[in-house]
Amino acid sequence: METEIIPPSCCKIVKYNIKKIIYIILEEQIDKINRNKIVEIIFINENEMRKYNRTYRKINKTTNILTFNYSKFTDEEIVLSSIALCMTVIERRAKLHNCSIEVELKRTLIHGALHVAGYDHINKKERNRMQELENLYMNKFKKLNIL
Repeated sequence: METEIIPPSCCKIVKYNIKKIIYIILEEQIDKINRNKIVEIIFINENEMRKYNRTYRKINKTTNILTFNYSKFTDEEIVLSSIALCMTVIERRAKLHNCSIEVELKRTLIHGALHVAGYDHINKKERNRMQELENLYMNKFKKLNIL
């Protein structure tokens, strides 16, 4: 499995640790991880995020994260997923949640990795399960620096 990262211009990130988070979550959450899996992590600005959100979700506002799974988990093909992150929204959410930018970025990244693994939060049961897993991984990666 590969993780490609297009870093933000606003700050330095620890690519190795971001890749580690993605790899561990997918290794634990997907029964048989596709060795041909590529996860792309891109940091985009608010205008781009608003455009993607409007185009793909029909919501005309910005957001902190969008996750795209382009194909199924099979061994025959390369599987690509993308996680788009917006640091300015993540920074605002950090202030709102009274936490550091690093903590908010980590939670957002974990959330995206869980989407790549197939989790969603459409109904209350799914939302609760995803929240449990987010909390589990936040605890697991508490000491891992990504900024």
